[in-house]
Amino acid sequence: MKDLIPGFGRGRSMAFVIVAITFGSLFAFTTRANTTWTVTVDVSKGTDIPTYDINPKNTPNCVGSPPAGDPSKGDVQICPGDAIYWTFVTKGKKGWLTVHQNSGVLKDMTSNPIYWFHKKERDTQNPGGTTLSTEPDNIFTYCVAVHDNNGTLTHLYTHDPKIIVGKGSPLQLLNDIQHDCSRLVSAFSDQTKANDAKETCEYMEQKFKKLLSQK
Repeated sequence: MKDLIPGFGRGRSMAFVIVAITFGSLFAFTTRANTTWTVTVDVSKGTDIPTYDINPKNTPNCVGSPPAGDPSKGDVQICPGDAIYWTFVTKGKKGWLTVHQNSGVLKDMTSNPIYWFHKKERDTQNPGGTTLSTEPDNIFTYCVAVHDNNGTLTHLYTHDPKIIVGKGSPLQLLNDIQHDCSRLVSAFSDQTKANDAKETCEYMEQKFKKLLSQK
């Protein structure tokens, strides 16, 4: 990399300045732990559109989120790395829930996309999945279908709320930078250039870590 950037020390500082300008504003935000969101779909009132209760109630502390949705209509605003689980309530207390998420934004424990979630009302475990820390900010529609068999009347309720994913916390973005730096280093077949790239990446990572540690 020395032969690609005239004056390696100056080039390294310039590389840091460019990245710092790009991401500097993100470090004004505090970091946050990943959150597990529980979405309760309630059709016990018999309204055409289910009512929703989303917990926890506080707004995600991530940056770059698209405009917030409407939690009362099932829209869930989350950060990358957060998990969403669904549960539901029917009038008959023995219904079925199906959730379809066609973009595969939610993953299982091995990072494979999950498209369908199923649950009986009396099941103790709630279906759901986790977004990856590298998921871009975007809006994803999911479809909810609740079958309510209350003994006298069977009804199917359907609705299509949204999952709204932000860009993540500065710490999560730093993890992404570290991942991309590793890929950059391995892309060089010339060992000298690979070593120089690794040194530059480590320099920038240490500077970012110092920024994150400052109050």
